[in-house]
Amino acid sequence: MVPANSELLDEAEITLASLASQQWIIRADHHPVATVLRRSCHLAGFDPIIAYESHDYQEAQAMVAAGLGIAIAPRLALTNRRSDVRLVSFASGVPAPTRRILLARPGTREPTPAALAMTEILRAVAQKFSDSSLHRTRLGSVPGR
Repeated sequence: MVPANSELLDEAEITLASLASQQWIIRADHHPVATVLRRSCHLAGFDPIIAYESHDYQEAQAMVAAGLGIAIAPRLALTNRRSDVRLVSFASGVPAPTRRILLARPGTREPTPAALAMTEILRAVAQKFSDSSLHRTRLGSVPGR
């Protein structure tokens, strides 16, 4: 995420390494996404410059919009994106930072019909967000829901 007036919007290709001098807004309290950013930056050869920590993605978006730094966020967190924040993509062939989301349930009893239905909904949403053809501006509802 970058501010709507960011010079990064004019870049033809963005790699994580090219963002080494940027100030970052990360999730607070050792959030897993902050860990993903730190690990990804380390693999790209630098430690991120942490300007601020936020407690939720709306707060992070407000900080980005105010020009306090840039941030990464999961696609699921961007379904309510502010109009004064823009998304930039990494260059083709450059993997974006990723995370895993797991669904756990007790293995000692049969799932209820509601649990089975919720599992199917979560699978449909996960498939939608893992589809590489999903454009970053198309984060609408799950088909059939």
